[in-house]
Amino acid sequence: MIETASWWLTLQLLALFSLVPALLLFRNLPDRGYWLAKALGLQLPSYALWLVAWTGILPNGRPAVFFVVLLAGGLSAYVASRRRLIRPLAAFLLDNWRTVLATETVFAISFFGFALLRAYHPDVAGTEQPMDFAFLNSTL
Repeated sequence: MIETASWWLTLQLLALFSLVPALLLFRNLPDRGYWLAKALGLQLPSYALWLVAWTGILPNGRPAVFFVVLLAGGLSAYVASRRRLIRPLAAFLLDNWRTVLATETVFAISFFGFALLRAYHPDVAGTEQPMDFAFLNSTL
């Protein structure tokens, strides 16, 4: 359960780092892209880590992951301060607290629900096994 909570907190941190790019990219949506911040929080640092490892700048490992995540957070903070988005971001979160609460509730229920479901059936079975081997072979 501690591992699941740590993953959830990590995803929350990544979503926080990607909130500024999501609000800038999807400003025409009704929620200004708040729903998409979690997906961007996973995709942008993952892609950056892949680029850094693929080009050979850093080896693929924990130090590279920490570097990329800190770089994403630093860039997000820089863009937010440069464009003076901190007050508008806080105002948006306060004005749309129901949307924020609904988003976080749906995400938490689905995340912990799927984690609980997976805990009762953890084995690799069916068509999942070849894909797992493909992922392992691609990282090696």
